[in-house]
Amino acid sequence: MIALVISAPWWERSATKAGLDLAMTLASFDLPFELFIQGQACAMQNRNAPKGHPAKALSSLALYGKSAWFTDTPGDWIEGATLVTAADMNARIRACTQVIRL
Repeated sequence: MIALVISAPWWERSATKAGLDLAMTLASFDLPFELFIQGQACAMQNRNAPKGHPAKALSSLALYGKSAWFTDTPGDWIEGATLVTAADMNARIRACTQVIRL
């Protein structure tokens, strides 16, 4: 299982885009992975995001069969964000065989 951890601020477009592109690629090839969004990247899950915001791309993961991911910060997030404690998130990440951090 691959852990894809995105913690870069969403306004750092290159890191955000790379993470979302990788998530979509993994999902489209049915590769097992878990997506974790933490820290400043949590804002990319904003339910009231304007056009062009990463939340639009993130919500499209469901089209690729990845309808849920983990986040450690409460907020008014789009559908799919699953709130877990920081300890639970760290345990889930450690359980994966490969970790990719952006």
